Amino acid sequence: CPYEHGLLHEWNVSFPNVGKPDTAESTPQVGTPTLKVLQLTDLHLDLNYVEGTNGNCREPICCRRSSTVDQLVVFPAGRWGHYRCDPPKNMIEDMLGSIAKR
Repeated sequence: CPYEHGLLHEWNVSFPNVGKPDTAESTPQVGTPTLKVLQLTDLHLDLNYVEGTNGNCREPICCRRSSTVDQLVVFPAGRWGHYRCDPPKNMIEDMLGSIAKR
């Protein structure tokens, strides 16, 4: 997301009241070929992440150059990310490289 300010919005999403479909469970036969599946969702890659910037700022998005302006950096953003911030590019690349080796 290129915007760094004004991201606080209220959301209201209505879903229809629809029941779940019937499903039939079955156990595969012994020796049936298997398939490995990896599903990655909602990664939130932050291309503007900057190591050493403030990880605990007063803005909606931290760990960017703009999140350090006029603030003492007490919780700096680390090389591989910060738990209050979206992950940096190097973390995503390393994760995908590790997954590819398996």
